[in-house]
Amino acid sequence: EPAQDHSVEILVDISPGGDGSLYLASLSPGDEAEFMAPAGVFMVADPKSELGRAEEKLLFVATGSGISSIRSQILDLLQTKKDKRDMYLHWGMRYVEDLFWEEEFRELTEFFPNFHFDLVLSRPPRQWSLCSGYVTHCVAEHHKDFSKIGVYMCGNGQMLADMTALLTERGI
Repeated sequence: EPAQDHSVEILVDISPGGDGSLYLASLSPGDEAEFMAPAGVFMVADPKSELGRAEEKLLFVATGSGISSIRSQILDLLQTKKDKRDMYLHWGMRYVEDLFWEEEFRELTEFFPNFHFDLVLSRPPRQWSLCSGYVTHCVAEHHKDFSKIGVYMCGNGQMLADMTALLTERGI
């Protein structure tokens, strides 16, 4: 998270078994490793800025491991910055077996009444009672008015394209 200056947390799927996966799987706590930090920029607009003031609510949409940068921003906003704006997280995954961090997000909804979490599975088990299908469809069902909302997305290219089309269709 942005305020964390003493460590780095990474999210890695080691199942492909490539060189990088094997190297990371071989590390033990305390081992030293060198890496190149992310080169991109992903920031939520400061609520004191003109853009930030226009974002009365925040919508985060992620698929798969795209949740890592979204999670970082949400933790910083809620825990460090004490942001009181309503925040909605819609996270799309394929299978229930692939889930991680869902318990942490559910706990955040208990501690922060302005945080709302929607877990979406595209291939849910039969007894799944939550939203299913593509995360974009669930966003469209839950959010009719996109005015005064800041939208932040991270995930696969198809979700980004679908969300961009949805937002364009809604005048954003």
